Formats: sequence, C-alpha cells, structure tokens
Amino acid sequence: MAELSTIARPYAAAAFAAAKDSQVGLETWAKAVKQ
Repeated sequence: MAELSTIARPYAAAAFAAAKDSQVGLETWAKAVKQ
C-alpha cells in the first residue's frame, strides 16, 4: 500500500494551486484548511 503522504501529495499540490490562483488568497485558504 502507498504511503499516506504519497497519496495526499497531488491533492495538496492542487489545493495550493487553486488557493494561489483564487481571489481570496492563500491566507483565507490556510484558515479554512486548519478548521
């Protein structure tokens, strides 16, 4: 079975790219992810 970090990496990269390109910015996304 694959490592959890290996499985999660593409999703994390996609979320970061979406946050970076979004109008609300990275800080808002970071707060949402922490919750």
